[in-house]
Amino acid sequence: MKQLAYGLFILLLFTGCIPEQPTYIDELDLVYTNYTPDFNFFEKQTYAVPDSVVRYTGNLGEGDAPEMVKPIYGDALIQKIKDNMNNFGWIEVGIGEDPDMVLLPIAFSSTTVNYYYPWYNWGWYYPGGGYGWYYPGYYPPAVTSYSTGTLLVQMIHPDGQEDGESIPVHWVMVIDGLFEGSASSIVNRIERNTDQGFKQSPYLNKQ
Repeated sequence: MKQLAYGLFILLLFTGCIPEQPTYIDELDLVYTNYTPDFNFFEKQTYAVPDSVVRYTGNLGEGDAPEMVKPIYGDALIQKIKDNMNNFGWIEVGIGEDPDMVLLPIAFSSTTVNYYYPWYNWGWYYPGGGYGWYYPGYYPPAVTSYSTGTLLVQMIHPDGQEDGESIPVHWVMVIDGLFEGSASSIVNRIERNTDQGFKQSPYLNKQ
């Protein structure tokens, strides 16, 4: 009975050491936008956007084809970009039709693993008799893991490049959050957060 009570005490103490997690995944979503204040978006009319979203992995070798985001997610982002741009009065054209602006979407993802230990302390006594260094309590850790995803959309003006300089970015939208949940849940959050990014960017609205 004493062993059972002691075991329950250890279990309660152990679970109390695990930090609280958010109640809902979308509570961790973040939408950030920024732009070049002196750039005249209103005088631009057309835009182009790729058919798929590049997934940045950091290990792309020279000549390697880039990895793409799964269509279920990439298509949702691209369609929402088009819907918002069209609703703002922009005209979509092909990339080969000399668009005024080009939107470049890219995705990053990573997985984080956390380990939580209840406690461990040094002591002199060990149960078999005698004295020496020992851990009075050493229990398996609690393990939590989560995947985070970041969607980055950059708007560039292809004709705005100076000789020898990189093409400047005139608008950026960053969507950051946990890449967890069902496919439909993730798609809904991508769509909702993309709408929010454009809502935060009234300077793009030509209507």
